[in-house]
Amino acid sequence: MIDSVQRPRALDVDTLPVMSTLARSAFPIVGAAVLAGVLGYVVTSGQPKVYQAGSSVLISSNNNSQLGDSLYSAPALPQGALRQALISPAVVLDVISRVQASGLPQGQISTIVTSLKSEITAGSVKSLQLVTESENNNGGVYTINGRAATPAAARVVTNAAVTSLVAWDTKRAQARMAKARASLQQQLRSLNTETPDNNINASAYQDARARLLQDLALVGASVSSAAGTLDIVSPAIDPSGAVAPRPLRSALLSALLALLTATALALLLANLRPAPSVDTRPERYTGR
Repeated sequence: MIDSVQRPRALDVDTLPVMSTLARSAFPIVGAAVLAGVLGYVVTSGQPKVYQAGSSVLISSNNNSQLGDSLYSAPALPQGALRQALISPAVVLDVISRVQASGLPQGQISTIVTSLKSEITAGSVKSLQLVTESENNNGGVYTINGRAATPAAARVVTNAAVTSLVAWDTKRAQARMAKARASLQQQLRSLNTETPDNNINASAYQDARARLLQDLALVGASVSSAAGTLDIVSPAIDPSGAVAPRPLRSALLSALLALLTATALALLLANLRPAPSVDTRPERYTGR
């Protein structure tokens, strides 16, 4: 019982020097926080503005209804494949070519091209980002964000990235169809080398050959018009405001960091000061 009473009292006694130190150092602590906040606001507000535009795309499994065989349709994209495709050098270079033909002012085009090329070289593409809204094995909904120095440039970069991704997906489907056509042509060549030896084999031979010719005609007609699994839900528009910098947020974070640092420094300096000496001579208490 005595220990439980003494512990709160000891805690109160230990708290008094801390509160006293903070009270004496209140002005420099608050001053440091205010100064850091003002500096953070001024420095951040002077940085170039960055605008971000977004475009939504949809991926769904697509099987060619004409042939009814997954061999002739673009294979479904596994999870994470679209993100890697967006930042791949081939797609980013295609984005650059589309930006160059976009009609933006030449100065903005040069800035975007230089930034994207440097990001490719560094292996970290930050001007283009993909956000997953929902994703499963059958497809998903994604938002592609493009960043640039002006609202119009952000819109152009984003739409160029989406168009490049659709073109990449279409080429993927066309490549699958081209492989299917080559496979059918090889089967037809092999079949033409065979000679049926009776009426039954001749009938089966003609049926197989007719089926191959029909499939080959369908595939040949579909190669140039093959579509992938990627569809545009909503194109990008000019953003209404900048996403960076954020002076107010930077000012608050700078002020909070300075407040914590100044408080810790004040307590540390107070703890390093030598404790005042206490006169323990008997004359101090007896008056002698």
